[in-house]
Amino acid sequence: MLIQNLAKKKNWLFDLDNTLYSPNLGIFSQIDERMKKFISKKLELSETKSFILQKNFYKKYGTTLYGLMKHYEVDPQEFCNYVHNINLKNLKHSKSLRSKLQALPGRKIVYTNGDYKYAKKILRCLGIEDQFLDILI
Repeated sequence: MLIQNLAKKKNWLFDLDNTLYSPNLGIFSQIDERMKKFISKKLELSETKSFILQKNFYKKYGTTLYGLMKHYEVDPQEFCNYVHNINLKNLKHSKSLRSKLQALPGRKIVYTNGDYKYAKKILRCLGIEDQFLDILI
């Protein structure tokens, strides 16, 4: 019954970070660390205060970036360029993930809080960029 219902789906929405790749790869932990460093440099705060501010904005607004834009007029592209400048050596093409995505009927779309360039880079590293119709940010 479940398989038959899944076969009828026309649209699939996937979260990018820690979903299409394992959280054990440490990709998002690198981003988290870079957010703290960005805030520390940009606002001239200690890393401890930066971490607290980062987490408070995330809880209050759903993203750290929104809080930084609202309260400190931080340029979103500057923020994204800095925090997404990470080491992706642990991300490898995944034949298994690719074949599972190919087996799904309908349109596949990726959602991310990151920027478009970052999402494309992650999908390319995983070897699944061509499996998605669009990236929503």
